[in-house]
Amino acid sequence: MVAPGMLQNLSVRNWLGDIEPAWTLLDQASFDALQRPPHPILGPIRLTYDLPVEDIQRSAVTRNTLILLRAAAEGPGLKMTATGNLSRGVVAEMCELFTWPGFDKAEAFRLHKVINEPDFLPLFFVRHVAEAGKLVRRDKGHLKVTPAGQKLLKEPHQKALQAVLFHLALWRLDLGYLGRGLHHGWPQHDIGSRRTRLDHTVLAKRLEGAVSYDRIAGYFRSSLFEVAGEAITKVGGPVRIICNSDLDPQDLVTAAAAQAALRRSWCSGKPEDAPPLAMHRYQALYDALTNKKMEVRVLPDSAFGLIHGKAGVLRRSAAPS
Repeated sequence: MVAPGMLQNLSVRNWLGDIEPAWTLLDQASFDALQRPPHPILGPIRLTYDLPVEDIQRSAVTRNTLILLRAAAEGPGLKMTATGNLSRGVVAEMCELFTWPGFDKAEAFRLHKVINEPDFLPLFFVRHVAEAGKLVRRDKGHLKVTPAGQKLLKEPHQKALQAVLFHLALWRLDLGYLGRGLHHGWPQHDIGSRRTRLDHTVLAKRLEGAVSYDRIAGYFRSSLFEVAGEAITKVGGPVRIICNSDLDPQDLVTAAAAQAALRRSWCSGKPEDAPPLAMHRYQALYDALTNKKMEVRVLPDSAFGLIHGKAGVLRRSAAPS
């Protein structure tokens, strides 16, 4: 079951690697059933809530969540920064405790003088999943385990943790937030009552004929340009964007250091590994920056804490509208 012409779309074919997946054979009822949350007994997606401890330890997400919950249960909890991330001291400790398949710490941190929580993606992901499930909470500058988290630390209830985290990650969590815009909220964007895209029906339409557009756009990545696509080029005046980064304010003391820090932050996203379908974003961003159509300013998290803020002001005449 696919939309007419979907499998003839070049971008879709490239994404699928020219392999026709089994889900294209589903009828509407089966497709709808697969989008419903999992259930321990009923439905096509069923999760086991009684996994043995040795199986729990084989799951990177579950294994490292237990490490985080145990650490948050000790003393006052885990110290957090003013912007809501775990402190560098906590991150350094978790780097030693976490094990994650395919994550090369030496390579991942090669360009970083200091490691902030968003730099250590396994911890960043696990902490947000745990918060989404109310297994941990923020309190007076610390991350503390909740009664629900305490319960799951105990042996009889630990068997259900994998199912709880799977449900949270794929049905409750905004994956687009964690992926700095790269995931676009998958799979949650498939679920909802809207039949049209907001960026097409609301933003792009209003950008046409606008004389200026000011925006805060989360992390400094090429995906900030995909917010409105070609409509940005139709704005009559400047497009000014403020985005944030994991930059250390100490890196910004001199202009040369600031330039190097910005390059390091940009390269940490490994744009060279982007799929071919993303290359048009880099070209569009390059063109907009070099022809002065777009101006971008980058702030460290600690300067204001935009994190993944999304807001904008557009003007259609000399007066704001």
